[in-house]
Amino acid sequence: MNNDDNVLFSEGGITVSPARFVSSSGTIAMGNVSRSVTREEEEQTGIHPLVKALIAFLFVAPILGMLGALPLAFAARLVGITSESAQIVLAYGGGGVGYIAGWVACFRFLPKSSTRCRYTIWLGTSSGEFPVVNSLDRDFILRVEQAINQALEARG
Repeated sequence: MNNDDNVLFSEGGITVSPARFVSSSGTIAMGNVSRSVTREEEEQTGIHPLVKALIAFLFVAPILGMLGALPLAFAARLVGITSESAQIVLAYGGGGVGYIAGWVACFRFLPKSSTRCRYTIWLGTSSGEFPVVNSLDRDFILRVEQAINQALEARG
């Protein structure tokens, strides 16, 4: 930027002056901005906890339970445990561990339910509208938006 540019905002890789908007995606001359800034809020959600519980209960936990029970029952026969009650205890133990592992896997690895919003600032030029800033931080987006509006007012 030139020394005679009055920098209105400089934070997080974004610089705004009456002459230009600079970000990691490029530079836009404020003289080319034909429309005011547009802010877009997009809510991002994950999987609801009840849906996770249903998936765990119906699919993942029973499958992992069987996968945990079968090897232990088979290993008991190979080792020579002939008592049917001992084999059943091992099978239920392995099944229980597998079942619990299924619940843990569902709640650990499926996307968490959240109400986070992703904010996007769009600048309108004669070539169309372009997204210039994306962030989850609403305050940051509001500061950038305010600086862009000040730059557009200063430009005249």
